[in-house]
Amino acid sequence: MLNLLLLLISMAANAQDEDCAEPTVSTQLTAAIREAEGTFSDLDIPAFKVATDRLHAIIPCLKDPNTRNVAAEVHRMTGMRAFGDRDTDKAKLAFAAARSIEPYYEFPETLIPRGNPVRKLYADLELGKGAARDVAKPAVGYIQFDGRTTLKRPVTWPTFMQRFDDGGQVIVSAYLWPDDPTPKYAVSTAVAVADPDAYVPPEPTPARVPLLIATASTAVVTGALYGLAGSAEAKFKSPQTPDNELDGFEKRANTLVVVSGVTGAVTVGLGIGFATTF
Repeated sequence: MLNLLLLLISMAANAQDEDCAEPTVSTQLTAAIREAEGTFSDLDIPAFKVATDRLHAIIPCLKDPNTRNVAAEVHRMTGMRAFGDRDTDKAKLAFAAARSIEPYYEFPETLIPRGNPVRKLYADLELGKGAARDVAKPAVGYIQFDGRTTLKRPVTWPTFMQRFDDGGQVIVSAYLWPDDPTPKYAVSTAVAVADPDAYVPPEPTPARVPLLIATASTAVVTGALYGLAGSAEAKFKSPQTPDNELDGFEKRANTLVVVSGVTGAVTVGLGIGFATTF
């Protein structure tokens, strides 16, 4: 079964390679980003569209690990392309994805001059509205979203996803919009195993509950009796107590001590019974 699973994973990885004329690397991706920035600064919109098309063609074949800052740059270029295509909704989402990674970034004026509507659009979507969805743990390797290893996929705005094998080799690279499905992969079937050495206090069983109540009650009564006995003894020893009342306080103190001793013994016995009843 394990061999079959690994074979299927290998076939999926090879299928991706077949879709690419050749694997691409991170230097090609950053070069496409720089080209897109340059053509946008020159207001050469046709060349800018070609550069951003090239950028997104590189991603599915990318075999290098993506970084956080490069992911943010890809999102910014994607937002600028959407703006150029007059799709402001997509532009806002892509810009929000970039800001979720680099919240303090500001466009250089050489790229986006002051007063350009892109600047307002860039900050238009509140990051606090962002949400993420858990994805399954892969059977082999791990997943990164926007250069961060996590199983939480952003679903409010796009994300740059990569899946790796156990050795850190990139298996899948994809730019995913919120409605895009997560590329399929074999899911881990491992389940969490409880620590056999961990102590778990037993829950009180129905037979133990009455004992618990009785133990607590007799303990309270015992404490009260001891308190009354102490009060009677104090009055017996007080020089201000009339002589004709001394015998009464002495007898009361002795009686309360005896009774409290009995309830105390009962409390101990009930406590032992509670501790040994399962």
